[in-house]
Amino acid sequence: MKAVLSTHNQRDRLTYWNDVIAQTLIPFEVNALEDRPFFGKVTSDDVAFVNLAKVTSDQSIARRTKQLIAQQTEEWVLVLFQLGGESILAQDRREAHLQPGDWALAISIRAFDLRLAERLLPSRAGDARPYAAAAPAAD
Repeated sequence: MKAVLSTHNQRDRLTYWNDVIAQTLIPFEVNALEDRPFFGKVTSDDVAFVNLAKVTSDQSIARRTKQLIAQQTEEWVLVLFQLGGESILAQDRREAHLQPGDWALAISIRAFDLRLAERLLPSRAGDARPYAAAAPAAD
């Protein structure tokens, strides 16, 4: 079922955004990198056992922390496709600098940071647009 969720009419936008991302993909600790009201939008759909999500947001960093990992019972694989802007994925002391057309994998049971680093368009929403797919890891 396709869903579109946005921080547009939310009072506490960053708290709402953290909840949206947790429900759509996996729990992250998201923090804004700019001192202004945060904007984020996610369009998601489930295809079989895969959750697909197109994410548009202001500059931010999403952290998959040890505390969040300890609360998880399943292992998920995230595939990140960069549609626009630039993102940086850091896991296991490695970094992937993602530009349009690039992709990277992240494993949900190991800590990682995803930085939506660049605003290219002078719009309310930044143009750092990853498309993420989350699927349970094989046993």
